[in-house]
Amino acid sequence: MSDPIFDLEEQMLAFASVTSDIELVVRHLMDRPQGYSDDDVMNKFMAIKDLYEIKFVQMWSTFDEVVKEYHERGKK
Repeated sequence: MSDPIFDLEEQMLAFASVTSDIELVVRHLMDRPQGYSDDDVMNKFMAIKDLYEIKFVQMWSTFDEVVKEYHERGKK
C-alpha cells in the first residue's frame, strides 16, 4: 500500500525537472545541423506542456487523497 504523503512529495519534486526538461529540448534543437521547422519546435514544447498537465492532474488527485486522510484522522 502506498503512502499518499510520500507519493505527493515525489510528485511535487518531479515538477522541479521542468526547467531541465525544457533545457534538454532547447539543446537538442540547437545541436541539430539540419534544423527544425516552426511546427516541429512547437510540437516538442506542446508535448512538454501536455506532460506537465498530466503530472499536475495526478498530483492534485494525490493531494485530495492526503487532505481526505488528514481530515479522517482528525475525526477520530
